[in-house]
Amino acid sequence: MATDYSSLKPPDGGWGWFIVLATFITTAFGAGSFYAFGVLYVAFLDAFGESKAATSIIASVYGFCFVLMGPVGIGLSKRFGHRKITIIGGILASLGLLATSFTSTLQQVYFTYGMMTGGSLGMAVLPSMDMIGVYFKKRLSLAMGLAMAGTGGGQFLLSILSQMFVDMYGWRGTMLILSGIAAHVCVAGALMRPLTKRESSHHCRKMTVLKENGTAEKEEMRDFISNENNEYNNVDKDNSQDNENITEAEKEETRNGCCNRVTSFLGSMYDFTLFKEPVFYLLLVTSACQGIGHGLVTVYIAKRAIDFGISTSMSSLIPAAMGLSQLIGRPTFGALGNLQSIRTYTLYSLSMAICGVSTVISTYTRQFVAQVAYVILFGVGLGGYITLTPVVVADFMGVHRMGYGTSFAILVQGVFILCVTPLSGWMVDTSGVYDGVFLLAGVALLIGAIATLFLPLLDNFMQRKYRKTTLYTGKKTDQKDEGKHQTS
Repeated sequence: MATDYSSLKPPDGGWGWFIVLATFITTAFGAGSFYAFGVLYVAFLDAFGESKAATSIIASVYGFCFVLMGPVGIGLSKRFGHRKITIIGGILASLGLLATSFTSTLQQVYFTYGMMTGGSLGMAVLPSMDMIGVYFKKRLSLAMGLAMAGTGGGQFLLSILSQMFVDMYGWRGTMLILSGIAAHVCVAGALMRPLTKRESSHHCRKMTVLKENGTAEKEEMRDFISNENNEYNNVDKDNSQDNENITEAEKEETRNGCCNRVTSFLGSMYDFTLFKEPVFYLLLVTSACQGIGHGLVTVYIAKRAIDFGISTSMSSLIPAAMGLSQLIGRPTFGALGNLQSIRTYTLYSLSMAICGVSTVISTYTRQFVAQVAYVILFGVGLGGYITLTPVVVADFMGVHRMGYGTSFAILVQGVFILCVTPLSGWMVDTSGVYDGVFLLAGVALLIGAIATLFLPLLDNFMQRKYRKTTLYTGKKTDQKDEGKHQTS
C-alpha cells in the first residue's frame, strides 16, 4: 500500500532533489520523445508510404494515450506506490518500442508505438511529477522547472540521435535502440523513495531549532512524533485483530462493496469537485489552446523545413534547437515563478503569447537560420507554460488538488491533439502547404494567452459573489495557505 502524505510536511529539499532528478529522466524520454516525433514522422512517412493525415495519427494516438494514462498512473501510485508504477511504466514502454521494430503496417504502429509506448510513459511521467509535490512546497516552482527541463533535454538529444540512428540502422534499428533507452525510466523509478515521517519530522525539528533555538519545542516535536507512531502502531494492531474477527456477514458486505472500491479508485484518479469552480473551466480552455498549438508545431516542424528546401540532416536540428531552448526556458520560468514579485499567471500568459506570435511570423520566414530562431523562441515559451501549468493550478485550485487539476489539464491537451492532428494532416494533403496549420496553431496559442489574463478576474468575481451568498463551497478554505494565490 502507498503512504498517506496528507499529514506529512514537505521537506523542500533532501531526497527531494533526487526525486527531481528522477522526474528529469522520465520526462526526458516520456515527453521528450513526443516533442522529437517530427524526425520519426518523416521516417514513418517514407517507410509506409501512407498519407500525411494517416501518418500523423501516430502522434495523436501517442499524445492522447500519454495524457489518458497519466491520471490512471497517479491513481495506481496512490494505491500501490509511485516507485512501482513508474518502474512498470518503463518496462511496458520498452516492450512497446521493441514490438514497434517488428511491425509491418501503420495500424500496428498505432498500437505498439502510439497506444502501448505512449500510454506506458504517461503512466510513469505524471506520478513522478506528482511526487515532487510531496517533497516540495515553498520551492515547488523551482523544483518543477528543473525536473521538467528534462523534456527539453530529451527533445534535444532524441531529435539528433533519432536522425542519426535512422541514417545508420534504419527505423527498425532505431526502435530497438530507443527500447533500450526507455528502460532507464525504471532506474528513475527506483529513486522514487516514499517520504517518511522521520524525514518530514527531521525537517520540522530543524526549522524549529532555527526559528526558536530552544529545547522545549524539540521535545514537543519528539513527543508528538512518538505519539503519532504509537497511534499508528495501535491502529495497525487493532486492524489486525478486527481482520481476524470478521464474520460471514461482514465478508458478504465486503463482497458487495466492490462497486464502492471501484468508485474509490476512480476518485483517487480524478477530483470531479474541480468542475464546481468556473475558474477551472477557463484553465481547461487555455489547456485546449496549448494542445492545438504545440501539438501541431512539434509534429510538422521538421517536415515543413524539408518542404522549405532545407536538407533532411539540417531539418533534424530544428526540433533539437527547440529542445535545447526548452532546457533553458523551463528552469528559468520555474525560477521566475518562485519570485513573490511576479505573478505566475502573467508569466503563463506571456509564454503562450511568445509561442503564438512567433508561430504566426514563422510562416513568412523560410530560411534555416530564421526557422532555428523561431523554434528557440517557441521552445522558451513552450517550456514556460508547460512548467507553470501545475503552479497555476495550485495557485487557483490549491496545492492539495494540483495533481488532479494538472491531470485534467493535460488530458484536455491530449484530446485536442488527438482531434486536431488528423484534421491538420488532411489540410496539408489538400493544400500541399503547412501555412494554414501553423497559422491555426499560432492563433490558438494567442487565444489561450488572452484567456489566461481573465483567470484572476473571474476568480475574484466568484469569491466576492459567493462570500455574499455563502453558496460558494467548491473552493477549499485553506487554499491561500496551501498555494501562493497570485490574484491578491
